[in-house]
Formats: sequence, C-alpha cells, structure tokens
Amino acid sequence: KMKVRLHLCVKGLPNPASVFASVSMDGNIDLGQTEVVRGSSNPEWEKEFVFDVGEQQRDITVQVVRLIETKEEILNSLSFDIIKIAKKEPNVDGVKLSGGGILYAHAKEYPVAG
Repeated sequence: KMKVRLHLCVKGLPNPASVFASVSMDGNIDLGQTEVVRGSSNPEWEKEFVFDVGEQQRDITVQVVRLIETKEEILNSLSFDIIKIAKKEPNVDGVKLSGGGILYAHAKEYPVAG
C-alpha cells in the first residue's frame, strides 16, 4: 500500500469564477470536495486529499465545478492513475477545461511513519 497526497489548482480561467473541485476514486468512492474559491482566474485550493492506494491501478477523477447563483456547471473532469503521477517527475498532470483554463493535479507519495 502507498499513501498519496493530492493538490489541485486551475490556471487561466477566461472569466473569474466561483469554483470548487470534487474528487472520487475508481468511479464510486467519494473522497470529498475542496472549498469554493470565489472570483479567481487561477484558483488554487487549500484542501489537500491524503489517501491510501493499493498496488492495482487506482483511477482518480477530479471534476471542476463552477457555481452560478444556485446552479452548478461542470467545466471538465480529469481522470488519471494516481500512482503513475505520484511516481514520476514532475508529479503533475493537466487537462484543458471546456471554456478555457487548465486543471492541474499534483500527486506525491506521502511519507508514512514506521
């Protein structure tokens, strides 16, 4: 088993927006969501996700969601093998968002004591 820390940010949204990201593993395990960042073209979320992954491929899906009044609009989603990102240099993957901007996922192996 391996423990991984995931950090998310978006660069270059064409219009400053209120956005958050939701994260799931293997399509059905909800890992939670970030806080909402308001009025930013380059949101960087404070919340990091730390979780265990097994030896088999563990697919992580990140959805970037824009809030418009009471509605949520999914800008795009990124799916990736968390172990591949955590073990390569640099530890990052990115995808273009519909409407502009790029979502970056940074993943690093998290040191476990003992």
